[in-house]
Amino acid sequence: MGFRRKIILFKVLLYLVCMDGHASVSSENIKSALLTVFPETKIEIKTITPPINKADKISINYVNETKKGVALFQGVNSDGIIKKYKVYFSAWKAIPIAKKRIKPGERVKKEDFQIKNVDLAQGMARQYRGLIYGFENDYKNIEARSSILMGQFPLRTSIIKTPEVRRGATIKVKIKSGGLLVHTIARADQVGKLGQDILITTFSTKKKLTARVVGENEVEVKL
Repeated sequence: MGFRRKIILFKVLLYLVCMDGHASVSSENIKSALLTVFPETKIEIKTITPPINKADKISINYVNETKKGVALFQGVNSDGIIKKYKVYFSAWKAIPIAKKRIKPGERVKKEDFQIKNVDLAQGMARQYRGLIYGFENDYKNIEARSSILMGQFPLRTSIIKTPEVRRGATIKVKIKSGGLLVHTIARADQVGKLGQDILITTFSTKKKLTARVVGENEVEVKL
């Protein structure tokens, strides 16, 4: 779905089951349709033009989001007359907002954010709504790939998993050879995530070895 596009077309087929196959169009019908475009939000209808005639039975065919906070609804009533409605709305959702600037490489923690209700039908939140990294996601062992400014919401593209081993870090090494097990320390020559092989240099012999990352600042070497 192209969240960067200014115009996004959403076709929603709503089957409203009634005796004659139609139902009176209402704000609840419209909210249900908008929830397919803005899931997990609280839809607030501001204005509908022309005003809804509750006596007019109409079957909604599609929803077209034309611009920020505006949607067009079109349907055909029981007499075959096409009706168009312009709906001004908000789509509110509680999302994390940064309390401070988080620099690239810095750990990202939930306490760095405060929860605020934001209208996803307006502004930057509308453009990036599908990329927002909410509190429903895992905040353990993550860091900023790019700066997250104060007052900004975190994006999936601005967050990466924190590596267990960083280049230049002092790490614990288990060296296994046959039935022998030796413990030592070394310098990590490469960044490594869990299960990855990296190059290390032992402090005692200055020997370069290939080691597998088994934990935070811990590696294992098999000879």
